[in-house]
Order: sequence, then C-alpha cells, then structure tokens
Amino acid sequence: MNHQRPSELRSLVRLIEWRAEHVPDRVALSAWAGGGWRELTYQALWRNVESLGSSLIAHGVARGDRVVLRSESRPEWGVAFFAILYAGAIAVPVDPRIDEGELQRIVEHCGARLILTSTTTMAPASISEPRDRPDDVAVIAYTSGTMGNPKGVMITTASLLYEIRSLSAVHDLKEDDVFLSILPLNHLLELTCGLLSVLYAGGEVLYAGTLLPADLAEKMQTRGVTSMIAVPALYRTLKKTVES
Repeated sequence: MNHQRPSELRSLVRLIEWRAEHVPDRVALSAWAGGGWRELTYQALWRNVESLGSSLIAHGVARGDRVVLRSESRPEWGVAFFAILYAGAIAVPVDPRIDEGELQRIVEHCGARLILTSTTTMAPASISEPRDRPDDVAVIAYTSGTMGNPKGVMITTASLLYEIRSLSAVHDLKEDDVFLSILPLNHLLELTCGLLSVLYAGGEVLYAGTLLPADLAEKMQTRGVTSMIAVPALYRTLKKTVES
C-alpha cells in the first residue's frame, strides 16, 4: 500500500481537505449507533467541516473567538473541532460530564463566544477558504495540574502539527489501521494520539459506544482494530475476556 502523507502541512483543516482529495472514500470516523455502524468517509468529513465551519462564520464567529466544545466522544466531535478551526476560532474542549458551575467558570474565564454541544445543529453557509494558520492558537485545554482551579493552556496549530508528525515517527500508523478511541477527547493525549495522528496517517478512528469489556472485545474483532490507548486495568480485563 502506498502510505501517502501530506507534505508541507501548515493547517490542521488542510489535512482533512487533503485526505478528502486523495482518499475520499476511505472511512475516517465510525461509530456504533442504533444497532449498526455509522461511517464518515474523509470526503464526508470534509464536507461536514466546511458546512459547520461556514455556518459558524455566518453566525458571527470571528478569528480568535473561543468556542467551547462539550460532547461525548463521537464522529461529530471531530467535525465540530475542525469546524471551529476552519472558522479561525479556538477550540476549548471540556469534559461532557462537567457540572454547570464549572462550565460557566470556564466560559467566563476564556471569554467563549459560543458553546457547541452534541445536540447543536446549524444550517450550512458558504465560504471559500479555511482561516486557521500555523501561529494561531488552536486549542485552549483546561487542566488542574497539581493544585487549584483548572488553568487554560494555549496550544498553537504549529505545536499540534509538530506533535502529530513526531508521534507518527514513533507510532507508525498506516492507512489500513483502525484506532479504537475510548479516552475523552477533551484530553490532549486522546486528541493528539487518538484523533489527529490517526487522520494524519489516513487511518480510521472507531468509537464503540461502550466500555463493557465483552462488547469492546466483540467490536474490536468485528472491525479489525489495530491500535488503542487505555489504562492497564482495561487491557488486563480485555485479555481475561478474550481468554475466557
């Protein structure tokens, strides 16, 4: 297989566009829903990103605006993340289980213009060019560190691009890899390793919609999962489930 990677990549949004141009029918994101698998190809992912990103712009989202992203892990999370960058805005991913008081504190602290949730829908509009640039802040990640209230860490597009290139040199993901994503996407580890790096390699990110070991093992076998990130306890449980 010819392992194509975009060269001179300076935009995370352009990564999705590049994949849509070169491997439009390859599955980018998939999820178990309603008794079956729902798949989003790279071409469909790009079209959804364009549509929602354009809609954000049409609704007044400007370059540098903060947009809070509050959703469980699912294909729409990726669409919303890239759409925020498409609009030139900054994504502020938060735990979907965050309480309203903490959410309000983060919204006020970062000066968010908008909150996108898993139930948000917007009508499409048209725009010609993505707005994200290498030196733009792409993400504000809130982390409590070792003490005190969560603090917003600003991460640029260039930093994320450097990280996914570095990760790809260590973890040789390929186009035929299927990555099972189970950690929260508001964590930088899952965002970089479990989403951006996989899409950079042209692979598929899979959301199983369950943490039950037996269900996970069955779906991993059905979809041919080749990689995942999890805590040791889950690996031990899965091993026992498969061996029993």
